[in-house]
Amino acid sequence: MNFPKCPQPRTPSSPSSYIPPHRTQLHPRMISLYSSSSSSLKYPNPNNKPHNAKCLLFFFALLFFTAPFLFYLFSTALQLYSSPKFADSRPYSFALALRAGPHALRLSVFHFLGPARALLAAAHSAAASPGFQAAPDALRGAVTELIEFAKGRVPMMEWGNTMVRLDATEELEGLGAEEAEKVLECFRQALRVSGFLFMDEWARVISVAVAMNNFASKCSCICGYDTVM
Repeated sequence: MNFPKCPQPRTPSSPSSYIPPHRTQLHPRMISLYSSSSSSLKYPNPNNKPHNAKCLLFFFALLFFTAPFLFYLFSTALQLYSSPKFADSRPYSFALALRAGPHALRLSVFHFLGPARALLAAAHSAAASPGFQAAPDALRGAVTELIEFAKGRVPMMEWGNTMVRLDATEELEGLGAEEAEKVLECFRQALRVSGFLFMDEWARVISVAVAMNNFASKCSCICGYDTVM
């Protein structure tokens, strides 16, 4: 008995067995499109390359010309900040006045507001003993005590800009020129290491009348006063 043969399922052809059509079998438009795409893949256009070299060259040129200008601006700003004119334009400043008598020392801390010390806002004062008639070690200890008092009234960042001056009363001259110079040198040694701004010529001998007049002129526009004995 003969049975009809079942049709065998068709297997899809493998991609390797695919044969592309010949150019003569394609439409003319398809031929031009196919030829242009194949040529662009084989021979890429050199004008489409990334402009990395040009970008790097532009970056280095910009850095070469702008770096000196930025350095000039930085150095100019640093010079202006460190100049005395800029320091005088600070919103506040301080000054120290040390008056030395034969039996006691008195230090006044002046707080100024505005540029060029236009307004005396406050003054703080403290006294210590002994005076310049004491031994050098005792005198240095009294000066150190007053310096510590001033450091508690002046911010640390202003210590180097705060001037300290010494005015010794005219009784110091009664000790003799040589002894008076030794006492002044003792004061200078203590004030040099105080951390405040001091020069040797700022230690001098003045009369009581001159000292009182200087103190009164500084306190003419005072807004507050604090005395610590």
